Amino acid sequence: MNRARLLSTDCTSGRLAEWGNRYLPAELTGSTLAYLSAMGAFSLTFDPFWAATAAVAGEATGFYGVMLVRQARRRQHTATHLPLLRVLVAALHDLMLEFGRPNFWTPCWCAR
Repeated sequence: MNRARLLSTDCTSGRLAEWGNRYLPAELTGSTLAYLSAMGAFSLTFDPFWAATAAVAGEATGFYGVMLVRQARRRQHTATHLPLLRVLVAALHDLMLEFGRPNFWTPCWCAR
């Protein structure tokens, strides 16, 4: 790919806007739930281990929950005749294709 095109502001701002539209709501929700769940767990147990565990669980639930709902809405909008369970399974399948292997098995630079 042309280096000038990679460094141009039009290309970068378009990619940043695309990322913001797709991932920013999920990132904000995940971060908020991570903080809230960590504070809640720490106030109950006073143990940093359980606070960190709750933060990880809260962030994963927030991020992937928002992504699942958004993908299910997108699927439901395109195929209105499908039952809700089938739409959710299809949306979960899409998210597993997007996040499954690269996030869990390879470093981010290998996933491209």
